[in-house]
Amino acid sequence: MVLHSPTVRLPPPYADRSHKYVENTWRNIRNTKRGNALFTFPSTPIKCAGAPQKIMYLASEYFAKHGRADDVSVEYFNALGKMFAVDKYAQRLSALCDERSIDRSFFHNLVEVDAVGKKATFAKLADGAPTGETVTRDFEMMHVAPHMGPMRALAESPLAGAGGWIDVDKETLQHTKYANVFALGDCSSVPTSKTAAAIAGQNGVLKDNLRSAMAGFPAQAKYDGYTSCPLVTGRDSLILAEFSGFTGQPLETFPYDQGNATSFAYWLKAEAMPAIYWDMLLKGRWHGVKPYRSMLSFLKDPAHNTNPAA
Repeated sequence: MVLHSPTVRLPPPYADRSHKYVENTWRNIRNTKRGNALFTFPSTPIKCAGAPQKIMYLASEYFAKHGRADDVSVEYFNALGKMFAVDKYAQRLSALCDERSIDRSFFHNLVEVDAVGKKATFAKLADGAPTGETVTRDFEMMHVAPHMGPMRALAESPLAGAGGWIDVDKETLQHTKYANVFALGDCSSVPTSKTAAAIAGQNGVLKDNLRSAMAGFPAQAKYDGYTSCPLVTGRDSLILAEFSGFTGQPLETFPYDQGNATSFAYWLKAEAMPAIYWDMLLKGRWHGVKPYRSMLSFLKDPAHNTNPAA
């Protein structure tokens, strides 16, 4: 299989079988006894920037638990330049990789997969562009985060900007050209992660500004760039990364150092967040954690590198 398109579209009947791929991933992890286990991060924005790492940490934990750490080499090929966009979390994740002997190759973008021969080819990048050099690696199993991009219907519409996303002001979420158009989430040009946490932070802003526009007033509510990435590091541990996509600085909610992996954060991800998603976010009743962050700010230690005033 050769990867050409920056946007991956699964034809029927595969588009509605994502659960089958999850089961197949778990089956491949269990069946990998030796060799290279490769995990990739592409050169394009993706739906969840932490996803390629989460499954990698779960796999490495499984290999170690079943006595395969010396026989299975876990390698991470990232088209970007570091483990995570926010330095605080990037440092903690790099330390975790060192602890688990996970090799990292940055500025390497997957361009070709030989599924029969079990070989993966990566193009080396410099300033986001291929250098002309490639690296080929054998693999026993590989987890691929595919290239992603905006829907063609949006990218080819007059609403889109240069990148193909709906071109909006990153704070007010109002279109830069059409005052009666607003956008949030995956389709927008807002430079934050395209996750449910970001959408929640944008949701209240969009509703306020949409009401203002309909009443003939200017958009005044502003999105602060908040987003979150619950980084699963094991079967009962998680780093709850919360940050501003605008400043690259942490915007942590809880009164502990969220750069540390904890079972409490894992519980939030496994038990609390699904209820928030299904019962509140999808029904328009969840506008993010900002009020709770303010309420808990007096308990925070400034040494945790959070921003309690935000």
